[in-house]
Amino acid sequence: MQAFDLIKEDGKKEVLGRPNLYVTTDYFLDYMGINHLEELPVIDELDIQAQESQLFGERIEEDENQ
Repeated sequence: MQAFDLIKEDGKKEVLGRPNLYVTTDYFLDYMGINHLEELPVIDELDIQAQESQLFGERIEEDENQ
């Protein structure tokens, strides 16, 4: 699967369910004006988990209020 040639499938994660792994293409980097991968922001795994937990918590609250 390629979405507008911006990403491509790059294997399977070795966990239950074996979800697909995706990577950006050279076209993505060119389209975004990124010359080197070092220009990309560093994403802290803990920040991602905190954001996911917050989003998940908000969805539960919305469901309970309906």
